[in-house]
Amino acid sequence: MIFLTFNDSPSGIFKSQVIEVCELFDELVESPVLLISFIPRQNYLFNRKKIQSWRAGSLVIPILPGLRFWRISLLVFWTINQFLGRKKIIARGSMASSIALKSRRRDQKVVYDARGAVKAEIDEFGVFQGALANEVIEMEKESVKASDFRISVSKALVDYWSEVYNYTSNQHAIIPCWSKAFDGQPIDHAFFKTGQPILVYSGSTSPWQSFPLLIEFISKVLKETDCKVLMMCKENDQLMTLESNYPDRVLRIFVEEENVHSYLKACDFGLLLRNQNLTNQVASPVKFSEYLACGLKVLITPNLGDYSELVGFNDIGEVLHDLDVLPKLEKPSIQKKQKSIDLAKNLLSSDAFLDAYNSIVKL
Repeated sequence: MIFLTFNDSPSGIFKSQVIEVCELFDELVESPVLLISFIPRQNYLFNRKKIQSWRAGSLVIPILPGLRFWRISLLVFWTINQFLGRKKIIARGSMASSIALKSRRRDQKVVYDARGAVKAEIDEFGVFQGALANEVIEMEKESVKASDFRISVSKALVDYWSEVYNYTSNQHAIIPCWSKAFDGQPIDHAFFKTGQPILVYSGSTSPWQSFPLLIEFISKVLKETDCKVLMMCKENDQLMTLESNYPDRVLRIFVEEENVHSYLKACDFGLLLRNQNLTNQVASPVKFSEYLACGLKVLITPNLGDYSELVGFNDIGEVLHDLDVLPKLEKPSIQKKQKSIDLAKNLLSSDAFLDAYNSIVKL
């Protein structure tokens, strides 16, 4: 089996959604999965070393000279693939899937590992421009229609395929972004030694993360409550203002992937606030399962993939239908925290999807 990625740099998401999935498949197949990653040429040597430190034996190849010339990468993969003898290719994202479909041998199966609604991301956020954007939309269509099997992160994403690409097959499995259990201890830090509830955001400041919406809500929380806020992201001007206005109640840090969970476990509420657009309606943010696995209650906006309904149904947080109205924010009990942990284990861990992964192995 080959696990193919294209234009994904190493990150916490890469580690959980690529490396850990490869490790899971290793337990289900006879020989180890071969990870082949085409990554941007920027910081190539550093990022190659990082990926190979996570998974020895991986082939990490630069995208040369750039995304617009993706057909060069197609030729490289086609050449490699002819000599590997692997029977299946799991391709993460539409570009990787299109390359796999164009390169596969007659005896190979291709599984499209879909992470989101690509056309919506292009329309709403301009993640690709010009002719490349049109090509990538065609790649998504090809991946949905021509793959032998598909992994979707949400039921909402399958509905999107049906509406946009007239997808009618049942050859898919819904596997949201899951997380491993975290058995370690919370971080020992003075900021967390408090009786005040602590809200946390873990993620990027990218446009699709709806960061301005998040900052607006946090500002209201800081103004109207005594809560503290941990921001696990890179610095920006908005955050610097909050830190300046509330120096004792806002902590901004950026830590390595292996340390994230110890900080999360010291908090009480995980923030997952998104604008109401199609990209978010089909999404499956990995931070949701990470929040739950660390015992947090989740504050979430409506219509966020399949997760908003899950929060409301299981009483593991609050669905914020009106961000101008703050929910009741009190430190959750040990029992409430354990409820989140148990739900993550039962619904959003690798064990919960073993049947789905086995169905892929048996293709």
